[in-house]
Amino acid sequence: MSNTKNAANAKRPATGRILGTAALALGAVLVSGVSAKAGTVIVTPSNATSLFWGPTDLQSGGTAGFSSVQPRSGNASYELSLANDNNSKATLFHASGDGLSFASLVGDAGNALGFDAYKNSSLSSSTVVAPAFHLYIGSYSNQLVWEAAYNGITPSTDAWNTLDIKSGQFWARTGNANYTGAGQTKTLSQWLNNQTITGTSTNINFGDGFIKDYSVGVGSGWGGSYKGYVDNVTFGTTTTNFENVAAAPEPSQWAGLGFTAFGALGLILKARKKKATASAS
Repeated sequence: MSNTKNAANAKRPATGRILGTAALALGAVLVSGVSAKAGTVIVTPSNATSLFWGPTDLQSGGTAGFSSVQPRSGNASYELSLANDNNSKATLFHASGDGLSFASLVGDAGNALGFDAYKNSSLSSSTVVAPAFHLYIGSYSNQLVWEAAYNGITPSTDAWNTLDIKSGQFWARTGNANYTGAGQTKTLSQWLNNQTITGTSTNINFGDGFIKDYSVGVGSGWGGSYKGYVDNVTFGTTTTNFENVAAAPEPSQWAGLGFTAFGALGLILKARKKKATASAS
């Protein structure tokens, strides 16, 4: 059996064997690259619904959707825009908290919270505005909300801003009431340990303590027009990257592949050529 197999291999064209070897090398590199980015989920228009992402709360001319105008980590990002209307709103919503408890988000150093944001400077909204991040904890009526304006942050315009918000200040929304007054913004750790809203007798009911959903949104009382983009939304151990199609390796990744897999192919071909020349002489 082994002799027959070896004979068959000997008759197979050398080019086929070489390409097969190189293909295995390239496959190994690609698998390695995917493993290195195991925490990243690629969301596209075709799979967004199945991955529980979508636009919501579009009011008074607000729009939301995939866009290639300002790509971040590939070929696209997610655009949020407002009309010049004080009631305009637009939200990118994830309809799942991925089974993560509020206590785990706060207490586990491996769980992160943040996103990348880009703001167009040509529009008329205030310089301090940036997308707000909403956590829905225990029920849909209880939210903790991060906003740049309540954290002393003025995002750069016409540039991407990476916003790491886990240690930031969050204000509370319960029912239809917003609590943003003096002393009413707290860190997530402070909210976890004390749900009483400062200066009131009102408590946030975190219920079962699990994060039901989270979202990134703009508008409602901002005033002025706005256009911006978000990408790389990080929640827990997962980063969501928004693309128009499944992203191909970036140029820097292809450069690496060229050196490893395709470079290996070149070395194999060179070795084969030298061997053939030696045999002929």
